Amino acid sequence: MERFHSISEMMEKVAGTFPERPAIIYARHHDKIEITYRKFYEALLIKAEHYTRQNWHCIGMSGQTTPGWILSALSAAMAGKRVVLLNPSLTADEALRIMHETGVDYLYCDDPEKAKSKTIQQEVMNNYHLHEDSTEIECGGDFLFYTSGTTAKDKAVVLSQEALCGSAWNGQQMLACDENDVILSILPLYHVFGFICALLWGFSQGAAIALGRGIRWMHEDPSFYEPTILPLVPGQLKYLLVRGVLDPRLQKVLVGAGPVEKEYLDAVRAKNIDVRFGYGLTETASGLAMSLAGEDPYAMALCPDTKIRVGEDGELFVRTPCMMEGYYHMPEETAEVLQDSELATGDLVRVDENGRLRITGRKKDILVLSDGTKIFCPEEERKLGQLLETQVALALHDDRIVLIALASPMFREKMQERVEEYNKTLSAGQQIEELILRDEPFPRTATGRIKRYLL
Repeated sequence: MERFHSISEMMEKVAGTFPERPAIIYARHHDKIEITYRKFYEALLIKAEHYTRQNWHCIGMSGQTTPGWILSALSAAMAGKRVVLLNPSLTADEALRIMHETGVDYLYCDDPEKAKSKTIQQEVMNNYHLHEDSTEIECGGDFLFYTSGTTAKDKAVVLSQEALCGSAWNGQQMLACDENDVILSILPLYHVFGFICALLWGFSQGAAIALGRGIRWMHEDPSFYEPTILPLVPGQLKYLLVRGVLDPRLQKVLVGAGPVEKEYLDAVRAKNIDVRFGYGLTETASGLAMSLAGEDPYAMALCPDTKIRVGEDGELFVRTPCMMEGYYHMPEETAEVLQDSELATGDLVRVDENGRLRITGRKKDILVLSDGTKIFCPEEERKLGQLLETQVALALHDDRIVLIALASPMFREKMQERVEEYNKTLSAGQQIEELILRDEPFPRTATGRIKRYLL
């Protein structure tokens, strides 16, 4: 397939080429239901026409991955609406904040309780009245993905359909799929890694997208759907390996969105499965580089048309046709990282003797866990600094969250008790696993930011 420039162009072409092949496979009770590309494309056109007739500018998408969610998200973009992808686990207050920031005036929500919220519906109506007299839609047809979790420091990244389709094409050049493949989609589609690798990539080649049934059934989905391709974050890979449920018909595994230990990749390879490790950012519509078959999984080849520059301190700067338009309504923050179409990634790298890209650390004040969760360090360090009454810094050691505090050993017991109390407010995967006391000042940049990669 060629490189597409829009979702409409992609789906029209694929539906014409593979009309009776399954586009989506989903579960109803214990049965597998298939929707062909012809039927799905027809439904897209009908839904897009519906959205076109509505005087909505921005569609918010909340809910689990269902055929209806996918249909609504893609058709809204085809109709020229701005589409905001929301994490369904957001609280009502968090959802309202994002809706206010992005101007959502229609909310698709398959959560009955959240959909019935009078507060949310009133906010939707308020935003609607702000936009009803305007005919031009800002960022029309674009998707807005949030960079990390739910902290106040998150940014809405504006990605065009062309950038997203281009990223799907990049994936195909690095790891091919075709109309005979079944891709098991258990990644969240409100994250760009999932949206590309567990949806658009397969759609662009006529593959079938099998929709996972949720966390409860994740260990059974590989045998239920019998996929040939499985995109995962590291935490999912570890879980499925421990449960021993990778289906023997599985041919390819793509791991991304966070660091993963080599032993897990080797365990997949031992099953004669082609396993790859990918690197990308929300700001670049996911893929920038990927390991090649049979090679060192941490030595990655660049995706087509990706250009890189390594700064004096090892920071990676990239240029790609899949670059974001910017952070929504945040011109200063955009200018800080994107100048002359070159993005400062905040990641530290080196290029090895074979020209392969190797990630060595992070310069940014964000920790990325193996399940893809991101922790905004300054916000958490402010809370912990007040709690422990000293300067603190968070770091990752072998995917374990470590808290480093400037303090004498005589205060360890008292500080440890406070850290344990703080952990009770966090989910298990985000708790501090070790407290380290330090008597030397933290290494900092000229502007005062902690050089976290030196801790």
